[in-house]
Amino acid sequence: AMGATIIWCHNRYGLEDVPNWLAGRVDAQNTFDGGSHGDYSETFYRYLNVGLSVPFSTGTDWFISDFSRVFVDVEGGLTSGSWLEGLKEGRSFISNGPLLEFHVDKVGLGGRMNLKNARMVSVVAKAVGRSDFGGLEFVANGEIRKQVVAVKKGNRFEAAMIFDHHIAEPTWMAIRSSGGGLDTEGNLIVPSSSPIRGTGKQVNEMGEALFAHTSPIYVDFNGERRFDSETAEELIAEMEMALVKILEKGSFGSNEQRIQIEELYGTAILDLRSRIPSSTN
Repeated sequence: AMGATIIWCHNRYGLEDVPNWLAGRVDAQNTFDGGSHGDYSETFYRYLNVGLSVPFSTGTDWFISDFSRVFVDVEGGLTSGSWLEGLKEGRSFISNGPLLEFHVDKVGLGGRMNLKNARMVSVVAKAVGRSDFGGLEFVANGEIRKQVVAVKKGNRFEAAMIFDHHIAEPTWMAIRSSGGGLDTEGNLIVPSSSPIRGTGKQVNEMGEALFAHTSPIYVDFNGERRFDSETAEELIAEMEMALVKILEKGSFGSNEQRIQIEELYGTAILDLRSRIPSSTN
């Protein structure tokens, strides 16, 4: 009501991020802001896969631990207001090292395209950094569709891709660095929960595993946004378990406060369940 910009911090820390995102009360989501509280797939990708628009954000809760920053494309003059507006609109990328550029059919970060028929779109992506960030990955609906290896050019590392990508369904697209590489299960290796001093491949000057990720570019197809029923079911189950935990362990100043929490979760669960096709219920 006061016009504030609301950012959910520490990725998976806390319990009320899911219902608040579904209620439209959050403007951006932090990750790797002083630790490794969940990776992209645990929050960002799931929210995007149920049709939400989720701007990426980060920061350094403990400033000495890393160089985590969110970069925003500002329209007009640079002011606190214009910067925050750009963040809320998703014109952002996050990084603790490499800088990113990303366009699809000349549509920039946070932009939304509308397609009525399947067709190819032109993808242009680039990353550049002082340290070896491993490579650049193009992600669509949470899956890696193309990747290139970073190469050293003079005193920096670069990776770039220009290609055509076929779209025949509601889609969100983004690019990310490969950071510290992949573990044995194919998951990204992300910053540790405490500062790591040292050297090695794909770390920055603080010894932290490198990461960089853009906010998405969205494609509505025949008027529909990306919606994955399996992801929706997972989020519903997560909210139901969280509500049980809150009501069992929470301390409320009044019965009205307790009711407010129950209504927040109840509304979010009903809203998400109503969007799941009846054939999967």
